[in-house]
Amino acid sequence: MNDFKPIPDHGKLDVNDYASVGEYVYAEIRRQIISWQLKPGQRLSEAEMSKSLGVSRTPVREGFLRLKSEGLVEILSQRGTIISKIDIKKVTESVFVRNCLEREVLREVAGKMSEEQIKTANKYLKKQDEALKDKDYIKFHKYDVLFHQLFFLVAEKDYTWEFLYIIDSHYDRVRMLTLLDYDKFKLLLDEHTELLRLVVEGEHEALAEQLSIHINYIFKELEILKKQYEEYFTLD
Repeated sequence: MNDFKPIPDHGKLDVNDYASVGEYVYAEIRRQIISWQLKPGQRLSEAEMSKSLGVSRTPVREGFLRLKSEGLVEILSQRGTIISKIDIKKVTESVFVRNCLEREVLREVAGKMSEEQIKTANKYLKKQDEALKDKDYIKFHKYDVLFHQLFFLVAEKDYTWEFLYIIDSHYDRVRMLTLLDYDKFKLLLDEHTELLRLVVEGEHEALAEQLSIHINYIFKELEILKKQYEEYFTLD
């Protein structure tokens, strides 16, 4: 089995940032799955997870059910809860949906971002540059997500972003897996920098092409990753 050891987990969420313990538990377990702290095929124990998070077993059980609805875990009778393998079909459909929705969002905000919004976008790029220097794939992914989310917030498409957040779970796991190769950081940062330039300058036609290149890049990585980490993928 080809295995890897992620860097120590330093991104644990804060329960005080959530409206309820249940929301926190769901978000924290989901984060651990996306960041590969929990790997496909790994068994999860309600008792151990509740102890780790300092909560009762009820919100953990509820969190498992929500994660099951996203296809991130399987709940099997007599076998307990297991982290799902990455579903290639779901990754492919997620890329399709993201291409369609984000392209329209970028067209809507192109040439219309305020100075403050542009400043925020550049702050996220700076954070990604810091992550590149530190070889910190969790930090890089965090600001990757915030960078893309910003365009949806500028376009006042908050609900659309929440929808993408749910369906992107398998896609995000692949993205995190690609970031274990730190050499990819510079390429992705350059693509983000160019994407922002095109948005700010209102270059609609070039913007759509750049976004397509950026998002579809994952398919090149998939062919490599399926061979390197075959046991983590389901190919049906």
